[in-house]
Amino acid sequence: MTLKYQATRTVLVLLAIALLLTVPVTAATTELRIVRYAVDGFTVLNETRLSYQWLEANLPVQGDGTTRYYHQGPIFVDDPDPVREQELRWNPEEDTNVREKDIGAVKGTDLRDICELVSGMHHDDDYIIVKAQDGFTKRFAYENVYYPQPRQGRIVVCWYNGGYESGGPAPGYVPAWPEGMRLVFFADTSTNPWGLHVFGNTDARECLPEDDWHYYWQGTEKYPTTTGFTVQRVSEILIYTQEEPSGSIRVTSTPAGASVLLDGEPTGLTTPCTLTGVEQGGYSVLVLLDGYEEPYEQTVYVTVNKEAPVHFNLLPALPGADGTQSGSSSDDPAGVPESGSGEWGELELYTGGPLSGTAVLVPGSADPGQLTSGDESTVVFPGLPSSDHPVSLSRFYLYTSGEHDAAMRGAEDPLFTVTVAGITVQEEAYFSDEDGEEGHTATRCYNLTGIALPAGDLTVMVRLNGPRGTRAALDGAALLLLLMEGPDEKTHSSWVAEGCAYVNTTVLPGGYSPDIPVISMVFSAPPDQRFPEGKSLQVIATGDTPSESTPLVTRINHRDIVTLASGDAGPLKILSYDLAGGQQTGSPIVTLFLNHDGMPDGSVAIRGIIYTAMLHQGDPPPRNLQSYDACSLFPDWCSEWQDQENPSLQEADGHGTDSPTEQDVTAREPPEDRNGFLSGIGKGVDEIILFLFRLAFLVTGESFSPHDDSSVLFPAGDEGILPVEERSGPASYDLTILSSPEGAGVGLNGRETPATTPCLIRGLPEGVYTLQLSKPGFLPNQTSLLFQSDHQLEVILVQEDTTDDIPGTAGIDAGAGASLNLGGVYITMYPSEGDLYLDGKRLQSSAPVIVYGIRQGPHQVRVARTGTGSYALPEITRTVWVYPGTLTPVFIDRHKETLAHTIALSSPAYDGSTFSVNGMFPAMSMPAAFSVTGFDPFVTIHHDDAFLSFPITARERAMGACVLTPVNRPLQSIEVQSDPDGASVFIDGFPTGLKTPCIIPNISYGTHRVVIAKPGYFPVEPEIFIPVREGEQAPFSVRARLENYGYGALLVESDPPGCRITLNGLATGERTPCLIPYLPIGIIEVTCTGTDGSRSGDVQILPFRTQKYRATMNR
Repeated sequence: MTLKYQATRTVLVLLAIALLLTVPVTAATTELRIVRYAVDGFTVLNETRLSYQWLEANLPVQGDGTTRYYHQGPIFVDDPDPVREQELRWNPEEDTNVREKDIGAVKGTDLRDICELVSGMHHDDDYIIVKAQDGFTKRFAYENVYYPQPRQGRIVVCWYNGGYESGGPAPGYVPAWPEGMRLVFFADTSTNPWGLHVFGNTDARECLPEDDWHYYWQGTEKYPTTTGFTVQRVSEILIYTQEEPSGSIRVTSTPAGASVLLDGEPTGLTTPCTLTGVEQGGYSVLVLLDGYEEPYEQTVYVTVNKEAPVHFNLLPALPGADGTQSGSSSDDPAGVPESGSGEWGELELYTGGPLSGTAVLVPGSADPGQLTSGDESTVVFPGLPSSDHPVSLSRFYLYTSGEHDAAMRGAEDPLFTVTVAGITVQEEAYFSDEDGEEGHTATRCYNLTGIALPAGDLTVMVRLNGPRGTRAALDGAALLLLLMEGPDEKTHSSWVAEGCAYVNTTVLPGGYSPDIPVISMVFSAPPDQRFPEGKSLQVIATGDTPSESTPLVTRINHRDIVTLASGDAGPLKILSYDLAGGQQTGSPIVTLFLNHDGMPDGSVAIRGIIYTAMLHQGDPPPRNLQSYDACSLFPDWCSEWQDQENPSLQEADGHGTDSPTEQDVTAREPPEDRNGFLSGIGKGVDEIILFLFRLAFLVTGESFSPHDDSSVLFPAGDEGILPVEERSGPASYDLTILSSPEGAGVGLNGRETPATTPCLIRGLPEGVYTLQLSKPGFLPNQTSLLFQSDHQLEVILVQEDTTDDIPGTAGIDAGAGASLNLGGVYITMYPSEGDLYLDGKRLQSSAPVIVYGIRQGPHQVRVARTGTGSYALPEITRTVWVYPGTLTPVFIDRHKETLAHTIALSSPAYDGSTFSVNGMFPAMSMPAAFSVTGFDPFVTIHHDDAFLSFPITARERAMGACVLTPVNRPLQSIEVQSDPDGASVFIDGFPTGLKTPCIIPNISYGTHRVVIAKPGYFPVEPEIFIPVREGEQAPFSVRARLENYGYGALLVESDPPGCRITLNGLATGERTPCLIPYLPIGIIEVTCTGTDGSRSGDVQILPFRTQKYRATMNR
């Protein structure tokens, strides 16, 4: 025996001893973990742990401890005729290998009773997984657990054994019975020739679904047997249901008694109330109460087993809101008691109806300040229109504060004398509000109609009258002009509200809340009259708040509107709003609130509101297109093909001058052989060689990346947005872009332009483009276009929160048009063959596969067992996390996944921190126990905004425990770029919140998994290795080319609305109506489920088009 042989033998013996020492010693189980899951296969609906003593004491006991139960083992017979051979192996006579499979005189608890402890199963598609302590599992269908045939019998979890037919001492209760707790079928005696309680092979064939039959494999031969159902040492009962994850909504209101609507549908409940059994997801809640204004809808997100509170402060109904009155303000818009600041004032409509013409408000230039008796002030109004624009109404407003009148006077003895163009005008209307100890804040109105106003500048003289001691502060002045229109012009109508409402923001009234308006006005409009174009609103206010602050929040019909411009002239503030395209019907309600968020102390007085609408008659006028040259918008398109500078990064940082280490990746297709030239030797050898290479590079101090073999070069200068091969003289065409409404900003391939719709871009090179349109108050729109000739594109923009065409699209993701809850998965696999399931629904028998339209959160991907005998690949189940608007990549290596280890992970330094395993979500919290697969596993700790990677060594895997110790190493940065840019970046499963191009700091050395995902494109997921680098270094570079997978959109509607939507049997969590984008091209089955049943149909998804499916439920 040679010395070399002796050394080899010694090593093998030591390895064998080590393996024996690491084999876990299993013992009988004495308690059960019972879990009920939602349809996603991950969300826990209910869970409990119970001992066998509790089961025996509280639930019916099955068995008497003397009656024995048997299963049947495999029948080892062969026959030349395959059909007869299989029939012999099923052994219908039930007379072979039966007494040898005596389970014993057992007692236990019915599996159905155990399920009912956590609300059980209720649907034919529900099923149970019975799991043993060593991880072995068996699946059982709803029917077999709840309604077993007599020849099958109840399925019983047994915790007592009174002895075997062969004799010997009775094991008794667990843990003395080492195989317990054990699953046993309590079959009757009807099919056994000896009258024994046997669950035989033919019983299983007749009672169980074919997918649940159990075989003993010997090479390529399979033999039916029922002993495989007798799971030993049962530890968990896992119930998978079709129930949607649900929570509740607590709805309250002040006052109480309001009717509650959920997603626009009445619930039949009134406040205060709790809506229970609400499926997880986003909902709109609204309450209605007679005599009170309809409030804003509130959006809530319901989480499982949690209560989401919603409260409404209801306001008394406004006079005129029902059309019986018009142009009046609320008698008490605040609804608050009197206080030191006085009641808030009101506004009144100047006339009882609309004024014809375009309202123009001109602020006056005056010297604001304190006036005393006899003082004069000059107000100048610059740039008045010429006589070519006749004026049908002119009105002068004088705004004062701190008025203190030392004499009692009447209308014939006014406080102010106002002279316009040499004519003294009389005060026509007067509004005032107390402003505390200082006096009064007042708005004075003067009618100048009929006075010939000069073109250009107009000077108005203002003089304060009264005896000594009379004083007032001039806050500003304004001139309202109503311009008449020609016969060919569009018809405008204007409403003018005048008044004075003073609010001291330093001392707000008692009972005030941000939900209480300062002013509410109803502007009566003709019934069913639409104003599709040109609406505007102006709010006139004065105050001593800083000029950079916006003291008021303005809403129309309970929706916030954004200020287009804010003009300040000292204390005078004019807030202007562009309401074009709002398409409001009937009588708009304008409500003004204090800007409670960050408003400085001070005061504000609301002086007036001017509302103008354009009444459009007949066909729309021809569009006046703005014309742009493509070369002026994008000079780099017309330049010669050359290297470009890198695009700006979201995060700028100083770095060294070293050349960055690069990782170039592309959208990965499933490989024919992911193991390269080593595939014939085996994956294990491949990983060992990679490890040795890495070790060698670390020893020599060189950097090493194990993934360079799959890289695709990313050419310099390819950051340009035009995908044209020939840059010298490409064909170019004209692109006309129209939108409804007009005025949308235009972007191409992620780059903003100064163009707004309608517009014409001339000389645009041919290619594939992504067009982005954005307009305040509307959802951003993104359209893909293959541009090969002159083309006109017209886009209808959808309003935020509500739309007449597609109701219920509130919360649609920017640029995508998708519900915030929806995302998808991109599944690849090696080997690529195998039945794939997602959340229990079969997808197809091979990879790759794209699924979109599933809710955000956890989902279960399963690959069924394939092959036979020693060539079989086992079933693999993986929980993955789907982010909204993102296609999550899922790669399953069926060879690697068989190497599973349970690890207990802990670390005093990182206790409570979240971590991911092998760079994939869902995340867990430290400390935790989990199962890890693969040859080179790692965990990533997300701690103090850093991503810290730690390998799990072979020794730690063998011991089943890993304690992480912080390593004092400098953190690195990763520079991530993609073509196209704008892709979301995830590090080891954690979302960074950044989009490419970007720099992500605080990355540790070691292995990391980077996911780069953009809606409509295949995601890429390079696994990178960052070597230890001391000192300041350039960021580690990752560059990816994303490939479009071709997609369309689907609008799902129903009559009535509110139906649950499933796509290809997978729950979306959404309800009709709903717009779902980024669906892969092909046939998709759509099901709408409501209270009256369900309707299904097939829809063909076409590239870059929106298809529509509508279900009529009441038929």
